[in-house]
Order: sequence, then structure tokens, then C-alpha cells
Amino acid sequence: MTSTKQSSSSLLPFELVEEILYKIPIESLVRFKSVCKEWYGLLSEKIFIYKHLDISNSKERFIFPDIDNIQLFDLETEALVRLPIPNEFHSRVYSKTIHCDGLLLFRTYGDTRGELAVWNPFLRRVKWIKQPLKSYPEVYGFGYDNVSRDNYKILRMCKERRRKFSTEIEIYEFKSKLWRSVDAALECNELLKPVSIYGNMYWIAQKDLKVNLGIEVFIQSFDFSTETFKPIHTECFRVSSDDEVVLSGFRRERLSLLHHNHVKIDFWVTNKVTDGTVSWSKYFSVSRLVPKLHTTFHCSFLSNKFKLWGKEDGPGINSIYVYVNVYKMGEGNINKQFEMRRRVIWYDLFRCDCHVYVPSLVPVPE
Repeated sequence: MTSTKQSSSSLLPFELVEEILYKIPIESLVRFKSVCKEWYGLLSEKIFIYKHLDISNSKERFIFPDIDNIQLFDLETEALVRLPIPNEFHSRVYSKTIHCDGLLLFRTYGDTRGELAVWNPFLRRVKWIKQPLKSYPEVYGFGYDNVSRDNYKILRMCKERRRKFSTEIEIYEFKSKLWRSVDAALECNELLKPVSIYGNMYWIAQKDLKVNLGIEVFIQSFDFSTETFKPIHTECFRVSSDDEVVLSGFRRERLSLLHHNHVKIDFWVTNKVTDGTVSWSKYFSVSRLVPKLHTTFHCSFLSNKFKLWGKEDGPGINSIYVYVNVYKMGEGNINKQFEMRRRVIWYDLFRCDCHVYVPSLVPVPE
């Protein structure tokens, strides 16, 4: 949106104000909505919202929950932002967190159906989505098709006992507000560590090999435009059951994979996922003794600065303490930078793993 008019609250041309606002952090933009009608209109426009998100995608944060708030930490500036957790989140158990365009997807537990919550912490809006009545293990995806970026979809995969535990695949489309079945072939034993990039989903997929040969690991993708699965084979990855493998985004349009065994860490990256063929190359290795990642929780890393986020927990009186360690990594080198700690009360049921997260003004779909 450009215009030759001047803002009523500024002597600057409005198009210059617009360019300045693209560079403003989301924390300030939320407050700027109340400055004047022109700014409110601009900050609510879909074109501005997604252009600002694309520009700010390089400004990743770590997001992790506390008892009453969710915290976003900027490792560059060490700025910490706390946002309140909605009251209704405290009465349910949450897990299976996925984020897409600044929107967070949670799965709730506590009844046979469960619900999905889609939440933008900065806009303080939540949408609740009822699920079809099935209670077997689910895998979720969150993305959009390339016809319309704001046409968000949720992928749900669950095992059907009546069909000898075959996988049933369903999609919820926000524009229709309906679940529908999808006929898509999927061949793997398990999908782990979900990542949403450019509207498509990626997981670490496992195929068990013969005894003593370990586990074959590859990347499984799901295209929300064609609604099909596509494996991204990674012949270089054959791991043991004790290894930690972490999938994440890298510089907006790439994937990265961290393979951690008892003697070293290998860090792999792809070319752009929008290229016709996705291939892997080793980015760096750390061959000396390294701290073991805590596998109980999801571990993440901030790819552009090679910072690793690990979680460790220990018991307290009527509570559990979660220790969050930040490491800086590079070729042949790893250094612990600092440790953070948060206290989680045992009966507090809201749970959310640490994730690399980019906040946005994207509204929660109706």
C-alpha cells in the first residue's frame, strides 16, 4: 500500500512512514495501532501484515512458557517479552505445538475428543476447533496453500483400530470450517519434530531397520496445495536409538538438521525448499565432548547464529524446575552462554515446548 498523502500524525509522506513501520518490531507495532486511523488501517491490511512478516522472518525468537505467561527471548538483544497466557489454557493439558506465520497450534487433552487451539500471543486471540471423535495417537501439521496465503489448513493423522491401525488423514480448512478426509499415501513408522516452512510441513520420519543396523531417518514433507506427502530422502542419516536428531528451519527458506550422538554433533542444511530438488550438505561438525541434549522435551536451535536451546528439569517441593541452557555452536566449537530457569507447578497443566518463533500481526482465522 503506497500513497502520496501525508499521515495526519506525521509530517512525513505516508509511503515513507510505511517503509519505516516495516522495520519496527512487532511489540511496538501492536501499540502503534492506536496512534491514528491511517496507521490502524495500514497495520490491519493483509499486504502490510505479510510483507512485515517476510521481512521480520530473520528476527527469530525463542518462545517458552512460564506459569502465567509465555516468554519470548531475543538472543541478539537479550530482550525478554512476557505475554499473558489465556485463563482457559490453565484448565487443560496442552501439547503438540506447531507454529506457522506467528500463529501457534496446540492440541488439548482431558476428554475423548480434545480440541485444537490456534493462538496469536501478541494479538491475544484464540480460536477453538473441535475434532472428529477419535482418540488414537495423532500427528498434526499446520500450513496454507499457495492459492491464498491466509487460507490456513490443519493436517491431522490418527490410527484407526477398526481398520487394523491404518492411518486416517484429515484436513481442517479455516475458510470452510469443516474437516474432510484426504486420500494421501504415507509410508513411515513415525513422524517427529514438526516444522512448518512456506506453508508446507516437514517432519523427521523413521523407518526401523534390521537389528543392529539402527534407524533410517529421512524428511517427510506434506504439501498443503496438492495435499500430498513427499519424502525428502537423506541417505547420510542412519542413527541409533540413543541419538538425538533435531529438525528446524534455517534462514527462512531452508531446512537444517542437527544429529547429536555421544561423541559429536553434525549440522546439515538444505538448499531452498522451494527449489525443484532438495539436497543436503554438511554445514559444520563439533567433534569434542558435548553436553547431552535432554530428550524429554523438544530441543530447538536458532539457526542463523547456531545457538542451541536445551531443556533440563529437576524436582522441587510441589513443583518442577526447568533449566534452559543456551549454547553457541560453530565449526569444532561449542560454548555454553547462559542458563535460564523457570518454575512449573505440578498441577499447572499448560505445557509448551521451547521453539524458534517469529511473531506476527497475522489475525487468528475466524
